[in-house]
Amino acid sequence: MHDTDDALKTTMEQWRFRPTKKQTTLILFIVGILMVAVSVVVIVTDARQSYEVQYFGEESSACKGGIGTPCNFTITVTKRMDGPVYVFYRLAGVFQNYQSYLQSRDRSQSLGGDLKNKDYCSPVITNKDANKNVSWAGEKLNPSDVANPCGLMAYTLFSDNFTIVGPQGSSAKITSKNIAWSVDRENAQRPPNSSKVQWVDTTDERYLVWMRPSPLPDFKKLWGRIEEGLDAGRYTVMVDNRYDLTKNGGKKYLYLTTLDFLGGDRLALCLIYGITGIVFILFGIACLVPKKKAVRLHEL
Repeated sequence: MHDTDDALKTTMEQWRFRPTKKQTTLILFIVGILMVAVSVVVIVTDARQSYEVQYFGEESSACKGGIGTPCNFTITVTKRMDGPVYVFYRLAGVFQNYQSYLQSRDRSQSLGGDLKNKDYCSPVITNKDANKNVSWAGEKLNPSDVANPCGLMAYTLFSDNFTIVGPQGSSAKITSKNIAWSVDRENAQRPPNSSKVQWVDTTDERYLVWMRPSPLPDFKKLWGRIEEGLDAGRYTVMVDNRYDLTKNGGKKYLYLTTLDFLGGDRLALCLIYGITGIVFILFGIACLVPKKKAVRLHEL
């Protein structure tokens, strides 16, 4: 048995890949060129159409009248955007990655289940803390009751609404169906008396999208989808400007885009492939540089 094991070990050692300098150089050049080529192809084949407008956060922004004041701005679509057109909101200067923020919720209640421990929701525990007077169905809420859902994550829910009016005066139909992760849609529920105790419907997909925190302070979240697409023309976007970012100096954007076979934004993908490919090529060039022959002492 030992003889067989020794023979197998010897055979594996003999087949171990030990590239020569020429082979290593060739591999580095091939991999580098392929990665740079992929980066170029990704850029060249980008068939997406995207439009982004900042509507809050600077003097030049459309919404200058303050929070609670409706505002509007225009977007000129130069070429038909075939459906679906994805409607994102982008927030800059909003931090969802603080530990205290992430922990400020009762996980069960935030998905429509039973409240486990209201202290998890500190500092936003009651309806009074959350500044919520009525339920999502219009029923009056008791200020001293535990907010449903409670906690900072739910309290800071994005609340702006958008209406996109086309050149002919008709509004584009924006659906929020299937914009949240499937696992969140499957786990989300609401209590039987939801319309009387919840200030937001915990099965609403825009709420579920918000409850997936972003690791960065500048992020996009999906707000809806226009299945029919948008014809070329000038569109008016009417904003119900309710989400307050004045205290932290944040900015708000509307982002319209289509997707192609590679999905959405691919700048990071291009940079990763391109930079890595260039590094491989530089290593390959370094391998071509001849080494100086070492001079032995007895040759001096």
